[in-house]
Amino acid sequence: MHCPIRLPLNRLFRLVAVAVVATAFVLTSSSAYAQDEKPRDGRALNHFGKSSRGIRPNDSGALPMSADGALGTQGTADLAAQYDIDQLAGWGIVFGFGGPGPVPGSIDFSHPTNVTLNVTDAFCTGDSFRILDRGRVVLETPRVGNDAPNCTVYEDDPGQAFLSAQFSHGTVVLPSGSHSLTIEVLDSPYEGGAAFLEVLHLGPAVDPNRQLGGQVHLPILNFLGQDDVCETWIEVQNVGCENQMAALVTWGEPGFCPPQAAGPLKVECTGMLKPGTTWNLYGAQVPTGSKSGILFKLSARQLSEDGIDVIPEDDVTGSYVCEVLFFNVVGDADDYRRFKKAYDEGLFFDGIDMSLARGSGALAVDVHRTCPGSATPGVDVTSKYNGIAGDHLGVFDEVYGGYSFYVPLVYASKAGMNSIIYIQNGGLMCSSLEIWFKQLDDCLRASICDIATLAPGETYQLDANDCVGPDFQGSAWIRSTQKMGVVVDITVQDTLMTYVGEPGEINYTFDPNLATYTAGNQVAFAPLTYSEYQGWDTGIQVQNLSAVVAAKVKVYFLDRGGDIITTLVDWVCPRGSQTFFLPVVADLPGNWVGSARVESQEWITPGGPNVLSPNIVAVATLIKYSDTARTSMTQAIAYNLLPEHKIYDWQIASGTGGGLDSGVGLIAIPSLLKDLSRSGLTSEIAIANVVPKPGFTDLVIYIYDQNGLLDYICQKLNEKQVEYIDLQTWGYVNNGFKGSAIISAWFWEHDVFSGRGQFERNLVGLGAVSIERRGGKFTEDVPGDEAAGDRGIPFAVTYDEEGEPVFEYCFMGPLPLCAGFPDNRPAGGCPDTVTASCDNCPVAIPAAGAAPSAFASVGAQIGCTIADVDITLDINHTWNSDLNIDVSSNALIGVTIVNQVCGADDNMFAIVDSDAGAPIGSVCPPSGFLRVTPGGAGVAPDALDQFDGTDPGGQWSLDITDLVGGDAGTINDWQVNITYR
Repeated sequence: MHCPIRLPLNRLFRLVAVAVVATAFVLTSSSAYAQDEKPRDGRALNHFGKSSRGIRPNDSGALPMSADGALGTQGTADLAAQYDIDQLAGWGIVFGFGGPGPVPGSIDFSHPTNVTLNVTDAFCTGDSFRILDRGRVVLETPRVGNDAPNCTVYEDDPGQAFLSAQFSHGTVVLPSGSHSLTIEVLDSPYEGGAAFLEVLHLGPAVDPNRQLGGQVHLPILNFLGQDDVCETWIEVQNVGCENQMAALVTWGEPGFCPPQAAGPLKVECTGMLKPGTTWNLYGAQVPTGSKSGILFKLSARQLSEDGIDVIPEDDVTGSYVCEVLFFNVVGDADDYRRFKKAYDEGLFFDGIDMSLARGSGALAVDVHRTCPGSATPGVDVTSKYNGIAGDHLGVFDEVYGGYSFYVPLVYASKAGMNSIIYIQNGGLMCSSLEIWFKQLDDCLRASICDIATLAPGETYQLDANDCVGPDFQGSAWIRSTQKMGVVVDITVQDTLMTYVGEPGEINYTFDPNLATYTAGNQVAFAPLTYSEYQGWDTGIQVQNLSAVVAAKVKVYFLDRGGDIITTLVDWVCPRGSQTFFLPVVADLPGNWVGSARVESQEWITPGGPNVLSPNIVAVATLIKYSDTARTSMTQAIAYNLLPEHKIYDWQIASGTGGGLDSGVGLIAIPSLLKDLSRSGLTSEIAIANVVPKPGFTDLVIYIYDQNGLLDYICQKLNEKQVEYIDLQTWGYVNNGFKGSAIISAWFWEHDVFSGRGQFERNLVGLGAVSIERRGGKFTEDVPGDEAAGDRGIPFAVTYDEEGEPVFEYCFMGPLPLCAGFPDNRPAGGCPDTVTASCDNCPVAIPAAGAAPSAFASVGAQIGCTIADVDITLDINHTWNSDLNIDVSSNALIGVTIVNQVCGADDNMFAIVDSDAGAPIGSVCPPSGFLRVTPGGAGVAPDALDQFDGTDPGGQWSLDITDLVGGDAGTINDWQVNITYR
């Protein structure tokens, strides 16, 4: 039993971010209505089953067996080429069997990402199965009772059998790469039958980069409603790997559609942004009259370095583009439209190739606003929100047209609370808008308002009181013809809260897992709640993204250590929202925080079908009152919860995943301030380890000033624990500091074991909320609302299939050495090559079955990844064709390199190298330690290339299984030969 070495996330470290699919609740794409059960005579099926053995594609959709027992003996499937997702979701593979034992044939396929494998009996109950991948057991279905003398058949809809407790069924996630599946029947009371397989590629489950981009929309800047009264601070952080700049284009009040549109108001540009650093745009850099803005990321390299030839003299690309924008797009809506189209599509604008000028990486942006209070003259209120990018600007609905968005929490003169919705056109054309308001607990009626026109870049503000109220509390649904950025202000009693609207879900089925697009998941996390014993009300507003079914939602409120304070359960209307409150109790001393978790759960009604749990999004509101009667508010914060795909997928299937496939290990904090004496702002950060499995996560907080890395701080969090950091208590950070931070997981120990006690995977999942206070410290009450907050911005390092970075973050400093952390620093850089020999050889190979694992230990070289790996085999065994040989590392488990080669020849003395010329088995017996590629049935010659780009540190294992019996042998020695990048 061994545990993986955890990896630092830095520029030397490469991870292929393959998302782990949440399989425990993955359901099929079958009809929502069950087919009538068909009773059959078991005796008549007995002969039928015996004569029908083997595996083949299910092309008909019905039970593919005939009276003459015609079935193929080999089933192959290249998921990337031969099958589309509709076929795979339709139980496209079938196997027939004639009793317990192996089923003839195999299912061979490869896929660039993880896939979910579902298997179900559907033809007479009582059968159960074992699924093996290259000889290794990956799934066993449970044993169930049989229905003799009659049997039930779902021959037209195996998905209904998969949902039924009568039939044995199971699910497992298979990692990316090549697979060869074989099947063993464990039980077969009728001594024959048929069962089905489906393979689902559902896309990434943990994919925080969906919200990132180089073009960030800022729907509201200096305005509060229709009044230009706010002071705005835009915090722009570079989370890419290269130096960048950013151009801010702002707009004033909305007007007409082009060509009469006023166009952009002004263009401002940042200086150089080194990786991790933040540039602050405030004061005169956010022009008076700026209602909305868009930030465009630009390269900070020379024009010549970017391959742009537009002027005889060289220049900085970003600076040149900024100059061109200033003279071309200010006051010219049509030139702006041409620029944005070129930026979006990588075209030319004014002779500049924008595909080169926009650079790489992404921006993380916070917008902090200070505005006058709504009641008391001279009192200020504050709020902040994340800039909007990526698919948070909406996804086009190919069936019904347009884009849709949700505003989960809207007030109109409800207990003094009011909401203002700001909608910014992020598209290329003028748009119309429809806004549907749904009252809390009213599942039937919605009120509709519309906005006639909205030009590109401009923001329209809508006071909810203009459409609904008084005494309205609920949600809103927006439809538009262009992409939109949506931000919402909630004002009450000299307080201000701001959060971001969420894109609507696109789903043409009743299955939330088959949504074409969704901004939510069935679970969401709130990394920060304040203690109810200190005068705070925490409200979680949950939005049901389904338009057709109600959601049953449970909210867990947790204390700082992860223990449950209370739970609440309620219904949420289709396309509606509901509030879950942890109410104020008293005002006791101490600084306490906590967290919350929200779950959408399945539900049933007697006589009705099982209703799958709809996807949800949610918003947290944290309001402090000066008294338990809630008559006077002093502070208020709102932020969007983190859905599973932005923080941690807790419903992970067994056998695969873990690490950064399971959750987020990098979080951008664009604003880190200790500047009460000057700007009047100071920061606090709540960091939550949301993993529920016992263990801990070591993390590092990298701190940057505006010129680069300044220092780092080490931190340890147990499972479900929240750490609240008040920068005012960190004496080593100087007063007057303005900077940023990156939170990086460094080492984690949340182990998951199989039912047999084998180590399977290791989990990580971090979330954060960033708080800024104006004029006072934590627990100090100053006039007005000094608190503003939004979520830390999670992101992930990703690479394409060739190992080139799609998105990465480059750490610009020494690797950390933290007290109580493993010392993972490399000594003098990466070695060229390393060879590790067997630790426990010789190891006996039994006459039949699996030999004990032969281990080899590779020293950790943090930041060093594999460029190439070869395996040296020194094995004595008669009848080589009996043997299946797998290699595993801490990063990758069960890579088959040899499978039943060379017939009756004896012994293997070879170097298995994916770059060699001939496969093992082409020369028999393998001898003389010649270089050969992996080989055998279902083994790809490049199988060892799966280790490329991974961290080799830790314990490797060689696992040999004698699949036939009758001959024994010995692993004399074996070696892992690693070439580093």
